[in-house]
Amino acid sequence: MTTITIRGTTLSLIQGDITKQETEAIVNAANSSLMGGGGVDGAIHRAGGPAILQECKEIVSQQGRLPTGEAVITTGGNLRAKFVIHTVGPIWRGGTRGEPELLRNCYLNSLKLAKEKGIRTISFPSISTGAYGYPIDKAARVAIKAIVDFLETNEGIDEVALVLFDGNTYKAYQEVLDTEATMKDPRVHILEVLEILEREYPEVRIILNWRTPLELLIATILAAQCTDERVNEVTKDLFKKYQSVEDFAVANIRTLEEEIRPTGFYRNKARNIISCCLALVEKHRGEVPNSLDDLVNLPGVGRKTANVVLGNAYGQEAIAVDTHVGRVTTRMGLAISKDPDKIEEELREIIPQNKWTRATHLFGFHGRRICHAKKPLCSSCVVRDFCQTGAFLSGI
Repeated sequence: MTTITIRGTTLSLIQGDITKQETEAIVNAANSSLMGGGGVDGAIHRAGGPAILQECKEIVSQQGRLPTGEAVITTGGNLRAKFVIHTVGPIWRGGTRGEPELLRNCYLNSLKLAKEKGIRTISFPSISTGAYGYPIDKAARVAIKAIVDFLETNEGIDEVALVLFDGNTYKAYQEVLDTEATMKDPRVHILEVLEILEREYPEVRIILNWRTPLELLIATILAAQCTDERVNEVTKDLFKKYQSVEDFAVANIRTLEEEIRPTGFYRNKARNIISCCLALVEKHRGEVPNSLDDLVNLPGVGRKTANVVLGNAYGQEAIAVDTHVGRVTTRMGLAISKDPDKIEEELREIIPQNKWTRATHLFGFHGRRICHAKKPLCSSCVVRDFCQTGAFLSGI
């Protein structure tokens, strides 16, 4: 048996028969009909007896077949476990039809259901690696990553076991778990992470072109859902025409819309720019304020935009969470939220304040260069030893 501890919860690998486990719940790799089948599914139904099947029938009659990745709970019948959580794993079709996400959902939804029911100990089989054909090494990465992610952000479960029937499956899972156990915690080693990124990208800076706080404010508003490179193409001419707050405040909205159309969402952006500049004229004497509270009260300005302005135009330490910063830091485990404002709060707690702005640039550039949204270049990542996701994504 191999064991690691995650925030007080034991995660262990066991080679054996899941029907004989004494955890409060065991997980069944079911089919969508919930009527039993081969492999683990059939073994659990046979060992648990007709009570499991009866409750499965009632569930299907009420809500239909169980979708892939979802989970439901029944009695454990004659099993040692009190409950069986049934989840439907994905059929492997090459990995291009959402199989990793669906498999991840099997583990996450089973754990969520266990937590909701007050279940503190739970055992999983290796889902989808039998008749459904999911490669064992890839399934192991998804399974352990999902379980670790859940345990990092949730309390209430004392023990999670992965019960693996044969030696080859156990070995594959053990290799992944060993990687997790030896991985450096990026939150503890944040200064080392930043030093490595600094050596890799010594010249990194904000990509948006600007000369004044106003230009940076406008450029950042335009950068929402648009690449910085395209924004620079637009602002090259835009800033020649509109050189003051007053110029933007009195702009013809239809003309401005056409001028910024390449950045996308141009109607909303044009309206926000004009409203923002009117507010600057009326409330701030035509000057871009240098406080967070004043900036976020401007129309169309959120915390990210405000922090970009503060960190770059005014030299104040600030963390601006754009899509790149958010993606890199959550993949690494530096933050767990999906909300940019909450990610900012989490990062402020672990990154020294005198490095907030620089960290924003480093993580953002790393996201553009290496940690891509769809196909991250994990093998080329200089901080992969600190990344909770990269070790698993490289094989998924």
